[in-house]
Amino acid sequence: MDPTDRGSGEPAAIRRFRILGLLGQGGFGVVYRASLDTPGQASQTVALKVLHHGMSDDVLRRFRDEARMLELIEDRAIVSVQQPTRIDGSWVIVMECVEGATVAQLLAHSVVPPRPALTIVGEIARALDHVYHQPGEDGRPLELLHRDLKTSNILLTPDGDVRLLDFGIARASFSGREASTQFGSDVIGTPGYVAPERFEGIEGPEGDVFSLGVTLYAMLTGARATRIDRRILDRIEDPGSRDTLALALHMCEPERAERPTAREVHQRARELASQTPGSALATWAWRWVPPAQAEARRRLEAQVQGDPPALIDTVLVEVPGSGVPDPLDSLASVSSVVPRSVAEASHPPSDGLSGPAEPAEPPAEPAEPPAEPAE
Repeated sequence: MDPTDRGSGEPAAIRRFRILGLLGQGGFGVVYRASLDTPGQASQTVALKVLHHGMSDDVLRRFRDEARMLELIEDRAIVSVQQPTRIDGSWVIVMECVEGATVAQLLAHSVVPPRPALTIVGEIARALDHVYHQPGEDGRPLELLHRDLKTSNILLTPDGDVRLLDFGIARASFSGREASTQFGSDVIGTPGYVAPERFEGIEGPEGDVFSLGVTLYAMLTGARATRIDRRILDRIEDPGSRDTLALALHMCEPERAERPTAREVHQRARELASQTPGSALATWAWRWVPPAQAEARRRLEAQVQGDPPALIDTVLVEVPGSGVPDPLDSLASVSSVVPRSVAEASHPPSDGLSGPAEPAEPPAEPAEPPAEPAE
């Protein structure tokens, strides 16, 4: 059973969340590993994404929109979630718990060889194409755009499974959307990954292809997402590396009409991966993900040493709410057995929210138009 499934038509059972540990934290909230205990069901491990108290209305709207979008999506590369709810006054999302290392964390140890890189990018491209065309509740395509694809938003498990993270600034066509993710003339995204046309107010799936191309380029070269060196092919002799870099550069074409579609990227990546020597993704991940994961855990523990997040080693009890929620509220309200002294404790902020804490890469923010790429 999906750990986020609440059932249909039956009275909601009281659920208990035993907080086991910390998965990540950021300026907006904390992600915990928790054991979900529901009467009549086996215990399950879930991820609990808890928003800090006192967040602005806009942050609350984006948080709830992310949960609602993910509720509508069914794809193996995207974690399953349920509707947002509240615990002791804090907004919470219950998610499938998937642990591993992000591509950004892996790049601190090694660049990604062409064959595993192609498999990762091919899987993300497949998921992007799927969620863009997947029908929503009204039967029309969701037209979902992630808009913040980057190395820290792709997770790899030790078994080689790929997950796309952080839909906080994503856009989709669905009823009940609360937030606007473009403010005035500012374009929200991560500098270096934002497609040029987005600075002209043009949004489309081509923008995600551009960002994924920058991510592929970073995986292969270890370079930061600042300038794409199109002369790099002149210095590469290995055919597999050349062909993979050529795909990345094609995805990063300045003119969006010249880029391949996500479906074409998926097909081309599969074709190249089948022709490229080297370890398969599962074999490569089994070697490299555990040490990157362990280092990220040590970094996170050092970051919170002496000031651990308040909910560690507590049990939260969900009590299904009654009454009609106001327009900003979710469909459920929950109470907590956390002592007042714990519930009122503050959480130290950092740079990221979804998944493990990340080094060096900035969060999504108003971005500046990119410099002209090197010819």
